[in-house]
Amino acid sequence: MSYIQVLGFRDSATAFNESTAPMNDLAILSGVPFFGILISIGSMVSFFACALASINAGARIFFSMARHGIFHNSIGQAHRSNATPHVAVTLAAIVVFLVPASMSLFGLPPLTIYGYTGTIATYGFLLAYILISIAAPMYLKKEHQLRPLDVIFSVLGVGFMAIPVLGSIGLPGENSLFPVPPAPYNVFPYLFLLYLVVGAGWFVMLRLRSPQIIESMEADIEASHTRFDDMKKI
Repeated sequence: MSYIQVLGFRDSATAFNESTAPMNDLAILSGVPFFGILISIGSMVSFFACALASINAGARIFFSMARHGIFHNSIGQAHRSNATPHVAVTLAAIVVFLVPASMSLFGLPPLTIYGYTGTIATYGFLLAYILISIAAPMYLKKEHQLRPLDVIFSVLGVGFMAIPVLGSIGLPGENSLFPVPPAPYNVFPYLFLLYLVVGAGWFVMLRLRSPQIIESMEADIEASHTRFDDMKKI
């Protein structure tokens, strides 16, 4: 798709990297402007779905942390009729709204906000995927089910996901395969690292001050594993 878009902008007065809506511009250049409307509708539906999924995932994390006493217990309450984490969902929705709304007050255009927040969020996804790729063979070894092929897949997974991480950090040198990205994208990896350090420090303090919370979390994870094992037997 990227290659096709580059070809489409070959004879355009606007450069591909300067277009704010490349697919719409391509539709106009190709003489089918109504395609641009359809693409915009599809993009809006996609953005809404992504935001909804993020709110749902974030709410579940807030809910679980509150149930273990890390956040206020009101966030861990479920709706009486629907049994949904309505307080956590509301909190997640407020956070999702306030972040871009606050950035827009500083005059940042919507696509720039999307680029900034999307880049930082991607580090979280990549880190989670890398940790899962490392944890999976360790789990299989614990269950005495580890195969050499599993280790190969794990190494390949970590390797492929390391490529965008290195690309986002960049390496010095004009002819570098991963040049340092322009500002402020060159700062985002370090902001995310600072975020991890603060979170890890908070977790260590919580472990020292309230070890029972960590023990409760570990017990819940073990109980979920036991239920999953029982389901597999059925």
